[in-house]
Amino acid sequence: MRIMKIIFSIAVIAFALSANSIVYAESDGKSSVEKSISIDPSKTLAITARNSDVEILVWDKNELKISGEISYGEGSNEDINKLVNAFKNIDVKTSNNSTDLNLNHFIKSSTINGKKHTIVLTTGDEINIKDNKVNTSYKVWIPQNINLNVKQNYGSITTADMNGNLNLTLFSTKFNIGNYGSSGQFDMKYCKGSMANGGNTKLLLFSSEFASINQLKDVSIESKYSKFNVANAKNVTIMSFSDKFLFEQADNITFNAKYSELRTNSNIKSSTLDIYSSKVFAKDFEEIKFSAKYSELNAKDINDLTIHSSFSNKFNIGTVSSLQCTESKYDQINIAKLTEKANIKKAYSTKIKIASASESLKHFGGNFEYGSVYIKLEQPNSLNLIYRSKYGKVNVPKNWNFSTKTNNKKNNSTIEFEGSTADNAKTTIEFTSVSTNVTIE
Repeated sequence: MRIMKIIFSIAVIAFALSANSIVYAESDGKSSVEKSISIDPSKTLAITARNSDVEILVWDKNELKISGEISYGEGSNEDINKLVNAFKNIDVKTSNNSTDLNLNHFIKSSTINGKKHTIVLTTGDEINIKDNKVNTSYKVWIPQNINLNVKQNYGSITTADMNGNLNLTLFSTKFNIGNYGSSGQFDMKYCKGSMANGGNTKLLLFSSEFASINQLKDVSIESKYSKFNVANAKNVTIMSFSDKFLFEQADNITFNAKYSELRTNSNIKSSTLDIYSSKVFAKDFEEIKFSAKYSELNAKDINDLTIHSSFSNKFNIGTVSSLQCTESKYDQINIAKLTEKANIKKAYSTKIKIASASESLKHFGGNFEYGSVYIKLEQPNSLNLIYRSKYGKVNVPKNWNFSTKTNNKKNNSTIEFEGSTADNAKTTIEFTSVSTNVTIE
C-alpha cells in the first residue's frame, strides 16, 4: 500500500513538471494558476482580458508562459468552486496566423445592493460573490520579437520593451506601454497612462489621457475629449474634437480640430492648421497653411504664413517673414515684426497691426474694407506708397517728404495717391481700401 502511494506521488509531480503543464495553488479567498506552452513567434499573439491587471514580460524563449492570481470575497462553496475553475481554465488556441490567449473568466457582472456581485462565467454558470470583490492579475511571458494584439476591458496593462509590433484595444484601462517595434495601433476609450518609444503609430482615442509619450515616428491621431503630452514625434496628423495636445518636439504637424488646443515648444518645419474654435500656441514655424474660424494662433516666429480662409480669429505673432492671405473677415492680426513681404488679397472688417516693418521689407499690399491697418516702418526714407482709399483715412506723418509724386487725386470721398520718399525706394506699400483707417508711421 505504501509503495502504491509513493508511485502515485511521483506521477503527480511528473505531470506538474510536463512541458505544457498547469499548476494550481490555493488558499482561503485566493487561488493561482500557471501554464506554459510552446508557440511560433512568427504568428501574432492575441490576448483577450477583462477586469484584470495584466503584465506583459518578454524573454528569449519560443514559449508562452502565464502566471495568474485571483482573490475573492465570500460566497457559497459551490459558487467559489465554479469561479476558481473558470479562472483556471486558461484557453489557448492556435490558428494559421495567430495564437489566441483568452484570460476572461467571466462574461459580465452586476452589483446587487452595492454588496453582491452577480457574475456570469464563461462556463455559463451564474454566481454571487459578497463584498463586490473579485480581483485577478496575470503575468504573461512572450517571445521578444513576436507581434502582440491585446483586447482588454477594465483593469490595467503594462508591457515591457519588445521588438514586435503592438496593437491594443482598451476600454477603461490604465496602461504603461514600453518600447515597441516599427508600428503600433491603439484604440482606447476612458483610458489613462504613458508610452515609451515606438515606430509609426495610429491612435484612436475617446476621453483618454497620455501623461507622457517619449518618442514616435509618424503619428496619426483621431481623438475626442483626450489629452496628450508628447516629447518627440516626426510627422503628426491630427483629427481632433475637444482635445489638448503638447508636443515638445515635432517635425511636421497637420491639425484638423474643433474646440481643441495645440501647444508646441520647438521649431516645426511645416504645419497645416484647419481649426474651429481652437487655440494654437507655438514657438517657431518654418511654414504654416492656415484656415480657421473663431480661433487663435500664437507663435514666436513664422517664416512663411499662408492664410487661406480666416473668420473671426486672433493672431499674435512675433516675427513673420512672409504673409500671404487669401481672405480674412473679422480678424485681429497682430505681428510684432514683418521682415520681407505681405499680400492680403481680401480683408473685411479686420484689424491689422504691424508693430515693426524692418528695412528689409520689400512689399506690403492688400485690399481692405471696414477695418483698420497700422504699420510702423523702421526705414521710412525708402518708401514707394501707392493707394486708393474711399470713405476712410490714410494717415502718414506730415514731415515725410514724398519728393516724387506721380499721382495725388481727390474725387469726393475717394483719394488716389502714388509717391516715393526716395529714388529706387526699397519698400513698397500698395493697397486699396473702403471705409478703412490706414496708419503708416
